[in-house]
Amino acid sequence: MLVYSSSETQKFASDLLNKLKKDQNVLALVGNLGSGKTTFTQGISCALGISQRVVSPTFVLMRSYNIGSDPKLGSDPYSVPRFKTLYHFDLYRLSNIQEIKELGIEEIWEDPNNLVVIEWAEKVREILPKNTVWLEFRYIDEETREITMS
Repeated sequence: MLVYSSSETQKFASDLLNKLKKDQNVLALVGNLGSGKTTFTQGISCALGISQRVVSPTFVLMRSYNIGSDPKLGSDPYSVPRFKTLYHFDLYRLSNIQEIKELGIEEIWEDPNNLVVIEWAEKVREILPKNTVWLEFRYIDEETREITMS
């Protein structure tokens, strides 16, 4: 899908959130620098009602955000799990898988109350759950991005 602005990228994120199945709580984002991964994550946080500014946790690997007791997740409250915490990982500076395991990532995604968004997820592909939603971001031009879901 082509998106033509940051706001379209964020709307795409919100729409995707409303389509997640009950067993899907890990979003794996891949793509070059500047391709829209953090903008997408900001759209997720906005849709979940998170008021804090979401920035890429490049130097700390992970940030977590409390979602609150009753986020508005579309018209059918039973179609999407009611997440309690958003975990945002940025693995750009990751040098080995052991580093991310030491953060407890596997325990985090095993809890269905957590939504886990991972930038540069290809670095830990072999340990991600089988129901992970993969999103590839591609820079087209200053405003346009292509997002492919698999």
